[in-house]
Amino acid sequence: MSRILKIRLFGIAVLMLALLVGAAAVVLGPRRLFVGGRQKLERGWNIVTGRLVNVDGHYLRLDRKGKGTPTVVFDAGLAQGRNTWGQVPDGVASFARVITYDRAGLGESDPGPVPRTSEQLVQELHTLLAKAGETGPFVLVGHSLGGLNARLYALRYPDDVAGLVLIDAAHENEYERIAAMLPAPERDKYLQHEGGDNYEQVNLLASAAEIRAAGTLKPMPLVVLSAGRNEWAGNDPARLQLRAELQSSLVRLVPGAG
Repeated sequence: MSRILKIRLFGIAVLMLALLVGAAAVVLGPRRLFVGGRQKLERGWNIVTGRLVNVDGHYLRLDRKGKGTPTVVFDAGLAQGRNTWGQVPDGVASFARVITYDRAGLGESDPGPVPRTSEQLVQELHTLLAKAGETGPFVLVGHSLGGLNARLYALRYPDDVAGLVLIDAAHENEYERIAAMLPAPERDKYLQHEGGDNYEQVNLLASAAEIRAAGTLKPMPLVVLSAGRNEWAGNDPARLQLRAELQSSLVRLVPGAG
């Protein structure tokens, strides 16, 4: 390539960059361009590269890594984004394809429509996976609220799910059982929080009702992992017994399971 041609190409590149910056300044305003420029560029790049996917008018953020089948989809607990899984997805990605994502309103995802219940979250995840070109079969890994979502997903789309891993998963009967053990002022505050007055605005009481009405899981591999105790149960014998009872019942969700 001649020196003159290189100079011309460089000049064209500079002109195009100037036009791009100028157009952005007109659309966004000078202050917004430079204050929020990096975030906007990152968002645009994530959309182009498929890390942000349009789900019914709002964008959800997902990460994909690893190869193989089935694909493992991680769904985190209430108000927890994709990064809360730490190094676990990387370990799984050494032998399987892995997807982590931020539900609407968390992490890098846009806010989603309300009301927010497991039914809405499942439909958004299903659309996200379809638009991202992920066809399954899926092993769904759900922690806490993510456990309710994983179960409902398997009930709504049984042919897409190859197995479930429930990690300290929420149980549809836990909210009323826990509420019954609390004194009145604490009970009212608890039910208000679980009814949607939480950071993610998810109505867990309605989500529990959706699970109860959804039917029975098909036979599939199921793993239930539970901590011996949690912050709510502490060392209280009655609370520990309730927790053990509810977690043990998750093992029997699949026909023929122990």
